[in-house]
Amino acid sequence: CSARRRKTSQCASSSSHWSRVASSGQSSHATWPKTRWAASSAIRAYGGNIYPGSEPNTTGPFGSLLNNVDFNLLHINVTAPTANPVTTQPAVLANNTYWTNADVTNTRTLVIDGGGAVPYTFNSAIFSQNVINQTLNMNAVEKWVLINNSNFSHVFHIHDVQFNLVSRTGGTGVITPYEVGWKDVCYVEKNSTVSFIAKFDGFASNTNPFMYHCHFSNHEDEGLMGQFVVVNNAVEDLAIASFTRSGNNSLISLDFKATSGTTYTLQYSPDMTTGSWIDIGSATSDGTSANFTETDATRLGQARGFYRVIIPTIP
Repeated sequence: CSARRRKTSQCASSSSHWSRVASSGQSSHATWPKTRWAASSAIRAYGGNIYPGSEPNTTGPFGSLLNNVDFNLLHINVTAPTANPVTTQPAVLANNTYWTNADVTNTRTLVIDGGGAVPYTFNSAIFSQNVINQTLNMNAVEKWVLINNSNFSHVFHIHDVQFNLVSRTGGTGVITPYEVGWKDVCYVEKNSTVSFIAKFDGFASNTNPFMYHCHFSNHEDEGLMGQFVVVNNAVEDLAIASFTRSGNNSLISLDFKATSGTTYTLQYSPDMTTGSWIDIGSATSDGTSANFTETDATRLGQARGFYRVIIPTIP
């Protein structure tokens, strides 16, 4: 499916029909798996007249030899039953509790635009690795609204979190059964709007931000991609500004940017092994920087040592 999407922007799971094909090549439209095949089987995909980006051509900018052609997705060899086969489905597969509009602390909108001679972008901004496009608070439950005003359908993917879709307008106008559940990818048809809700509880600094992008490689490469950070608040920045060892007593000084008024714990380890880290002090930021100076004679006397800054947990 991934290879097909990269070539044609058409994923069988979202826009094609499924069929089961016996080893003879004959097609059966029964739901898979309903019966046991005695020989090898294959799952195939075939696209009727549904093309997410209106791209049935086999040549041209969005053409592919896979367009409008049946092909195998998965080959399965059916063997003898196991000693303790599972032959029935559980009554309940999962019991998920999803975030709702009542949980939302912030809503943000991404507009997909461009097309033709103009690259596809989010909010008219071409991707730059030097730009942080979104800054989110730690543990925020946010609603993201994806509006596709471009001339093409796109597959949106976000890193770090899983979300649940809550609405779709335009296009098919419905959330299909296979889209229910925790997702990190969703299909955004052209001239449609899709909304999802997610909780962002994984920290990401501007040194190592998370990404969101179109899963069609041509589009993300052209600029349909963005970066976001998840911080303790909107101005969090824990980039290490300096690490120096100087003076007659070889004092070690750590200087780093941080949130004003926040106290950070400093830890030391002689070898970075698990369980070797110990608290050695703390530093409170004034909004510009936080500084810690090592004065312990034993630690300073070691041939080497390692230090790290601990981010406080936000309820």
